[in-house]
Amino acid sequence: MSKIVFYVRNRPQGCDAQRIAVANKRSFIGYPAWRAGKENSDRDFKDAIVDLLCPDDTWQEQFDAIAMKAWQRQISGNRNLVRDAIAGSITLMPRPLLGVVFAGRVERFELTNNPDWGEAYLSLRREQKLPDEPRGKPLG
Repeated sequence: MSKIVFYVRNRPQGCDAQRIAVANKRSFIGYPAWRAGKENSDRDFKDAIVDLLCPDDTWQEQFDAIAMKAWQRQISGNRNLVRDAIAGSITLMPRPLLGVVFAGRVERFELTNNPDWGEAYLSLRREQKLPDEPRGKPLG
């Protein structure tokens, strides 16, 4: 596999999370693929969200569990991106209004339950006048 360069907006669910991405050295890719019936899981993300990193032999089961069937094509695209963006790939986060492009090197992809930056993200959503409750439901 070769390394790639790709753009990340770091605007999960309409929230400009550039500040959190830079401070925590994280890139947010796409939207969560919620499992059917798990949309109200309070922060148990590993159980509630389809695992894009799962092995090929369990992907069909994960794919079939997607709550919003209309998003399946986009979610498959996100899975392909995660699989292709191996360690050493570069992410670019443009912020034209600031006159900068943030760049980072991919170390690994992960899905984290109750991340240490979670409360800062919810606070940022409130600051940007975006909903933050119920916390476990898909927002936006």
